[in-house]
Amino acid sequence: MKKLSRDELLLLVITATFTLASGMATVFMNVYLYNFTESLVGMTTFTMFRIGMFPIMFILNGKLFKKTKLGYPLAAGLCMMTLSYVILLNMQNAIAANPILIYLIAVIFGAGEASYYFTINNLNQLATTMESRSTYVPLSGTLAAMANIIAPFVSTLLISYSVTDIDGYLAIFKIVIVLYITISILALKLQTKAKPIPFTLMDKFLFKIDKQWNYIAFSTIFNSFRDCVSLCLTGLLVYRATSGSGSLYSQLLTLFAILSIIAYTIAGKVITRHNRMFYYSLGALLLSSSTIVLALVPNIYGALYFGLVNAFAAPFYSNPYTIIAMNALQDYQSSHNLVGFVVARECLISISRILGMSTVLLFARFFDQDTAVVITTILTSICPIIQTIVANIYHKTRDKAKLQIQ
Repeated sequence: MKKLSRDELLLLVITATFTLASGMATVFMNVYLYNFTESLVGMTTFTMFRIGMFPIMFILNGKLFKKTKLGYPLAAGLCMMTLSYVILLNMQNAIAANPILIYLIAVIFGAGEASYYFTINNLNQLATTMESRSTYVPLSGTLAAMANIIAPFVSTLLISYSVTDIDGYLAIFKIVIVLYITISILALKLQTKAKPIPFTLMDKFLFKIDKQWNYIAFSTIFNSFRDCVSLCLTGLLVYRATSGSGSLYSQLLTLFAILSIIAYTIAGKVITRHNRMFYYSLGALLLSSSTIVLALVPNIYGALYFGLVNAFAAPFYSNPYTIIAMNALQDYQSSHNLVGFVVARECLISISRILGMSTVLLFARFFDQDTAVVITTILTSICPIIQTIVANIYHKTRDKAKLQIQ
C-alpha cells in the first residue's frame, strides 16, 4: 500500500466531508423543493438547470484558474452552494408563492457544484499517481460510504426531533452551511496547481486525439446518460415508496450506506488489475437491474431491492471505471495540459446527463408522468451494460495489439 501525499490526504478529508454534507442536503433539498412543485417532471427540469451550469463553469474555471492553486475555485464553488442554501432558508414564502424561483436556486447551486467538481476532478487527476490510485480510490469510496451512513443518521435525528419534516430539512441545511464553510477553509491549504499552459477543447469534442480518448469519451457519455436516474429520479422514487415518510427514508439510506461500506471494503480487497473487467461487468449488470426494479416495483420492496443491490454493486462498477479513466488520462500528462481533458470530459458528462434527463420531459409529453419515469429509467439503466461490453472489446483488442508488437 503506497503512502499518500499531504494533498492526497487532504483531498480525502475534503471529499468525505463534502459527501457528508451532500448526503444530508442534496436529496433532502430535492424532497423539500418537491413539496412545492409536487412534480417529478418539475424536479427533472430543476436538475437540468443545475447540471446545465456545469459546462459553462468548467470552461470558465479552466480559463480563470490556469496559474493559481486549485483550492481557490473549490472554495468559490462552496461559497456559491452556501449562498443557494441561504436563499432557500430565507425565501420559503416566496418559493411557495412562486415555485419558478427554484430555478434561480438551481442556477446558483449548479454553478457552485460545478466549480467544486472542476477542482476535485482535476486534483484527483493531478495530485494522485498511477501507483497511489489503487490505495486512494478504494479509500475514498470507503470514506464516502462512511459519510453516507452518518448523513442519514444525523438527518433522521434532526427530522425526528423537529415539529415537522420541513423544519427538520431546514435544520439540516443550517448544518450543511457550516460544513461547507469548513471545507472552504481546508481547500485553501491545497498546494497542487495545473500546468500554466494553454489547452484546447474542440479537438477533444471532435474525437481527433486518438482511439484511447475516443474510448474514454464513449464510456463517459454512456455512464453519464444513466446518471439522470440517480440525480433526479431514484431518490424521489425511494421517498415516494416510503409514502413520504422522512424518518423511514433516512433509515433506509442508513441501511444502504452500511452495506456500501462493506461492499467498498470487499471490492478494495478482491479487485485486481487481472480481474478488473469481470467485476466491472458484474457491477454494471447489478446496477442496471437495481434501478429497473425500482421503477417497475414502486413500493417498499422495490426500494429495498434497489438500495441493497445498488449499494453492493456500486464499488465493483465505479472503482474499475474510475481507475481505468484516470490511468488513461495520465498517459496525456507529459504532452498536454490535463485540465483540457478534464474540462472536455466534464462537458461530455453534463451534456449526456441533460440529454438523459430530457428523455423524461420528452416521454412526459406522450405519456403520464409515472409511465414516462418508468420508460426513462429502463432506457437509461441499460447504459452500464452497453458501456462494459464496449470496454471489454476495447481492452481485449488493445492487449492483443500490444502482444503482437512485443
